[in-house]
Amino acid sequence: IYDDDVQAELRAVLDLQLEDNTKARIIDAAQRNEFVTASGAPAVRSQIDTYRYLEGLLEAQSFREQG
Repeated sequence: IYDDDVQAELRAVLDLQLEDNTKARIIDAAQRNEFVTASGAPAVRSQIDTYRYLEGLLEAQSFREQG
């Protein structure tokens, strides 16, 4: 992907997915599928946060087109 803006958007979404500490799971060597614990960090729920991020991009784009 050569477009810098698209690269930044993809990186932001990927980072949100990797930071999930609310619904994320880890499959360990014994094949246990356990929830990742937040350990005091602010809660990141990647699906909701990704939606909000993309919603913000659409609002910004709409604002630019109107103004």
